[in-house]
Amino acid sequence: MKNIISKAIFPSLIVVVTILYLVLSPSYQKSIKAKYYYLIGDYETAYIISTQSYKLNRYNKMAFSIRQQSLIHMKYIDFLKNSLDRYTQIRRIVNKDKITRGDKLKIKIICEIVFDEFKQLNHTILTRKDLIKRAEEQNNNYKELYEDVKNKL
Repeated sequence: MKNIISKAIFPSLIVVVTILYLVLSPSYQKSIKAKYYYLIGDYETAYIISTQSYKLNRYNKMAFSIRQQSLIHMKYIDFLKNSLDRYTQIRRIVNKDKITRGDKLKIKIICEIVFDEFKQLNHTILTRKDLIKRAEEQNNNYKELYEDVKNKL
């Protein structure tokens, strides 16, 4: 009887101690807060908080994971924002009355910059699929534009 009670109490005690550690540890408290910001899509805040959490405890895998995933998402968002800004630049060039050879070379260089940035993007299984898809679409749009400009040079 005593053996059965100890077999039931010991695992329960381990679970309780683990939960208390996770709830009371400042590092894990910050990780949980970072996870919340990550889930609502505020990747910058999630990155900042998870970095703080990771500095408190280098063995906090939750903080490390959130930090890395937030960084990946921020890179995708930056790529999309920058490529749209560059597309606006190209639109201004194209809307001119006369497009010079220099303008065409400028468009070509802008497209090559976008291609390089796209190649540097890495994604994981946790990366939002809509971000990956939008980045691929943006890259393909630039490829078409690049081919048009390249053929006209």
